[in-house]
Amino acid sequence: MPRTPSSPADRPKWLRFEAGDEESHELFAPGANWRKQDQYPALKPLDSYTRDDYLRLAWELLRRMPRYRRQHRKLGQLGIKSPSFFKSSPKHFYTSDSPPAFPGWATCPLRGHQCEPPIAGQDETFGSYIAAQEKAGQPWFVMNRYRWVMDLWGITYVPNPATHFDHLRKSGLFGAPAAEPPRVLRRLQHLRRWSYEQVTEVLPGSARARRAHGAGAPSRLPVAVGSD
Repeated sequence: MPRTPSSPADRPKWLRFEAGDEESHELFAPGANWRKQDQYPALKPLDSYTRDDYLRLAWELLRRMPRYRRQHRKLGQLGIKSPSFFKSSPKHFYTSDSPPAFPGWATCPLRGHQCEPPIAGQDETFGSYIAAQEKAGQPWFVMNRYRWVMDLWGITYVPNPATHFDHLRKSGLFGAPAAEPPRVLRRLQHLRRWSYEQVTEVLPGSARARRAHGAGAPSRLPVAVGSD
């Protein structure tokens, strides 16, 4: 079946460059000045590569990706600086089976975080969100957006893409995939299929906003990531 050609306007913003657009220039800015030799590591045979050489290569690729740059920029705009909702709690997600209990949880804003079903408004808090889901009698899932970005790229923190490799906290930058509890894995996999921007925006009346994922949900979903 022939593939239908798409126009640049049909592509996600992190896949198209728009001249004169400030964000586009930031997302597609060169990662180094190719005229300056000192901005690149010395060439060496592959069999001479060290652990740091491979880390450098991985970081140089990641920090040049418009999608990663967009995600880092969005975290800054939203003021989300930590993978947990409360500084003394390492937990990064909550569900209807395991609701939050940290101090002040009810007034904690959910704007920008990954929520299933989606939040009803940009001023939604944990308290109002949980009350609405309980009233509707449907399960819910909330994941910290910073942690979502970490898991998506397999990193243990989210460095500024402008950071030079030599200035990185390299120990543990790239971590093993997160071990997720079986009871929330299915919902998280579904969440990762969503558009990264759709989750942030309010989509009242959408099929996803009305559907409850519980006993009637499919038993298996593909592990895939959303498309920004």
